[in-house]
Amino acid sequence: MLTTPRYSSKPSPFILYALAFIFSFLLCLPWVSAKETPKLKPQDWQINGIVAALDDSYDEVKGYAFDKLAAYELKDLKTVVKKPEDIAQKIANILKDEKVDFKVRRSAAYVLSNFKQAAARYMPDILNFLKDKKVDLDVRRNAAYALRDFGQAAARYIPDILKFLKDEKVDLDVRRNAAEGLSEFGQAAPQYIPDIANILKDEKVDSNVRYSAAYALSKFGQAAARYIPDILKLLKNEKVDSGVSYSGAVALSKFGQAAAQYIPDILKFLKDEKADSYVRGNVAGALSEFGQAATRYIPDIANILKDEKVDSYVRRRAAGALSEFGQAAARYIPDIANILKDEKVDSNVRSSAAYTLSDFGQTAARYIPDIFKFLKDEKVDSAVRSMATVILRNVGQTAAQYIPDIANILKDEKVDSYVRLRAVEVLSDFKQAAARYIPDILNFLKDEKVASDVRRSAAYALSNFKQAAARYIPNILNFLKDEKVASDVRLSAAVALTNIRKLELKEVVIILNNSYQPGNSEYLNWRFLTYFLGGGTEEVKTLLKWLGSPQVTPDKLSHDEGVKTLNVFLQTWNNSQGLERLRNDLAKQISEVAANKNVFWKWQDIGLLQSHYSNLKKVNPTDANAVQSVINHLKY
Repeated sequence: MLTTPRYSSKPSPFILYALAFIFSFLLCLPWVSAKETPKLKPQDWQINGIVAALDDSYDEVKGYAFDKLAAYELKDLKTVVKKPEDIAQKIANILKDEKVDFKVRRSAAYVLSNFKQAAARYMPDILNFLKDKKVDLDVRRNAAYALRDFGQAAARYIPDILKFLKDEKVDLDVRRNAAEGLSEFGQAAPQYIPDIANILKDEKVDSNVRYSAAYALSKFGQAAARYIPDILKLLKNEKVDSGVSYSGAVALSKFGQAAAQYIPDILKFLKDEKADSYVRGNVAGALSEFGQAATRYIPDIANILKDEKVDSYVRRRAAGALSEFGQAAARYIPDIANILKDEKVDSNVRSSAAYTLSDFGQTAARYIPDIFKFLKDEKVDSAVRSMATVILRNVGQTAAQYIPDIANILKDEKVDSYVRLRAVEVLSDFKQAAARYIPDILNFLKDEKVASDVRRSAAYALSNFKQAAARYIPNILNFLKDEKVASDVRLSAAVALTNIRKLELKEVVIILNNSYQPGNSEYLNWRFLTYFLGGGTEEVKTLLKWLGSPQVTPDKLSHDEGVKTLNVFLQTWNNSQGLERLRNDLAKQISEVAANKNVFWKWQDIGLLQSHYSNLKKVNPTDANAVQSVINHLKY
């Protein structure tokens, strides 16, 4: 059996951060009970910016566009754009294009599935990726995962998916993702339950695939309940990886009442001190998934939390399980609060107690003062203190009266930077009520004594303010102009703008200017953000055909295209004072367009050309002379 090392009462920072990472990772997995952040509903300018970026010549820019698109709720896209089918077709074309980078095609497969019915006709294309071993493995993994999001539209392909599960020559991750996908096909898939169960019972099949089969079975509920004993065997098998054993417990919990009779077997893991502490702790978390069927066992879970002889990780997970029971476990709030306040208790357990209190919402609001004491206690490890701020984010407006206190934590340079970061995140949750502290957040971002990763996270937290931060956009744009600030911190601040509002052309040039900074490895991300924040307007698309290091620039222009381009360039020039790198490139491109041999300039264009000449002669005589030459050759 795998064993988990026991930690002393003063674990090292490395271990704390590792545990925090593991906890965060577990919450990201589809089988862990966690409050999923709902996807945002996009606005028309956001979708237009993404679609414009999908036409960029750089594959990486397309990839950034897919990443952004995946963050939005796409089911009601018809309320935003007229024809979501057209966007689906554009994505499918990228998916099928073998010249496109495999990572981008992988993202295309995932995003395409989110369009559901609008993209259903591309299902055969995705399946071809599953079958084609010449296609990059990562692309096929995502294609398998994407199948489940199609739901009923993919049901006719269930036999093909089952073949993958049994084919040991197919990569493990492809098979595992495909197995999980079977659970999403609704009433079309129950006839295949025996096939899925055979995979679960087959000990020659990889344990991770068997878990995925268990999870798929659990989604069928009563129709697959007769296979619960087989899942329990997986849970009890000491030769199986501890993470997979936990997965089996979670799968059992998904059956609800149909598996309630097996709760005592699961409880044995909690009480068995010889069992792996990781499994015991995670099984405690899984118990809460049973809902009402497990409420009678709340005292057992509470006793584990209070027992100082129990491994700290097990106690932490028991605390989390209690919070999932909601009001049914509310009578244990005082016990949880006492653990939080007890300085003799392991700091990780106290942190989990704080997190647990936060899930009780208003019921636990009276313990906010204790949270503040916890945050200010420098004897408590900073990583743990920073996690304790979660309660302030979950109790809602009850904590609004403490906004000045939270802001003071942010502004206090003696407080650990990670704790100050959490203060930023809490303030951002209050939106308009805390928006007046945005300048303080920007000052925090400029503090070079604070680690750059902390400042990056704080910069991104600005996005939580949404429209409440709109009045501070000039402050944020000035921040983006400051090249003394690390480029990655500025990038995070620019990403935060994506949730606030669309930028005007005079503002978006500041975004584009950041792509010119020497040694900037993220210049293509800045290029994408120019499309996105500019809403993909014709002016922005015209600008990016020439500026921001395009792979190729247009060589054939009509007269109308030339006039349109120079008009956009003139607007850009007038709004680019102080953006020297952008201006240098712009001057070069103005002369290129003016001198384009395919454009036959007319006398009525002289005003436009002279405006450019007047601007250029002050900064770049060579480019100015090229424009003057065009003016000299104008014909009446």
